[in-house]
Amino acid sequence: MKLVIVGAGSSYIPELNGGMIENDETLPFTEGCLMDVDGERLETLTGLTERMLAKAGLRVDVTSTTDRRQALARAVFVSCLIRVGGMDARINDERIPLKYSIVGQETTGPGGMMKALRTIPVMLELAGDMTESCPEAWLINYTNPSGIIAAALGKHSDVRFAGLCSGPMEWSRSVLDLLGVDPPRGNVAWVGLNHLGFATQVWVDGEDVTGQAVEAVADRWGIDGEWLRTLGAIPASYLEYY
Repeated sequence: MKLVIVGAGSSYIPELNGGMIENDETLPFTEGCLMDVDGERLETLTGLTERMLAKAGLRVDVTSTTDRRQALARAVFVSCLIRVGGMDARINDERIPLKYSIVGQETTGPGGMMKALRTIPVMLELAGDMTESCPEAWLINYTNPSGIIAAALGKHSDVRFAGLCSGPMEWSRSVLDLLGVDPPRGNVAWVGLNHLGFATQVWVDGEDVTGQAVEAVADRWGIDGEWLRTLGAIPASYLEYY
């Protein structure tokens, strides 16, 4: 089973490798192909990946290439974590809005918009290549702004995909923490993806405690507490940036 990582020069690769190692019994990859347009970073992260997997005792054939189409051949899963324009573009995304007293952030506001405009064309090219080279493969996208990219892939491509963000899991845990509840006792219904989402219902031991959860979060989230009470739901804390 072949996993392709597009954007494998990313500093997130060690964390991704850790996930592969921890879940080897569930997803026993036999081949991992790392692809990036930056050959120097790709070489560094490929070496690190080889050492991490070898130390964990995983028998995975690790390859690397700067050729996206070559990487996609025979892929079963394609994990994407790219940054179009690199860190120079990110610096602009964050600094330019600050000139106008607006927070610069890669998933929200003007910074997120500019990142989306740079990234969507590349993601649709990747989706097109996958449709030709590995039409049954799943694209697992972790590239921001994840929600906007998910919408673009769903509307303008035929690729099988899932858009990921770790935020909802962390925010849900934070809500339960503010309620003084251990996570196994609580459940949170979350709608939305990436940094535009809401906890719409909260249960503890099967009992609906949404009102109590809203009150626990109000005035502690960086967002106007009265607005939360009126809404009757708990937004991602990133909404303070909109």
